[in-house]
Amino acid sequence: MKAAEGGAAINKLGLSLGDQLTAQGYRSSYNGTPQMAQGGVYVSHIDACTAPVITCNPDNVVTITCAEDDAQIYFKRDNGEFEKYTEPFEITATTVVTAYATAAGFIKSITVSTKCEYTDPNAGTKYFVKVTSAPS
Repeated sequence: MKAAEGGAAINKLGLSLGDQLTAQGYRSSYNGTPQMAQGGVYVSHIDACTAPVITCNPDNVVTITCAEDDAQIYFKRDNGEFEKYTEPFEITATTVVTAYATAAGFIKSITVSTKCEYTDPNAGTKYFVKVTSAPS
């Protein structure tokens, strides 16, 4: 699976971003960069869970989905701690949402992030009160 044939070899194996590939070969280097010498042998690969999709709705509600039905999704807001995603949640300010997914028979997905822009529900709305007499 040299770089020159990597695309075709990767496609034949059915690999996706985040999958774990195991190959054996002799260590070598080219221009100081480590690489596998000729004669590398494909051993196995484990599929990664599909990366979750983070959707920021205009009503400030964030939903996170994953292609695997039994996936467990974990997310965090800004620099917080990861927590299990169970239902859509509301944001009250512009927030970076980061998530990954796990499922039986798969390794952990890649971690994805999306900046969810807060939409002020009162933006553009102006309220006026006409005063016709002095307050009592």
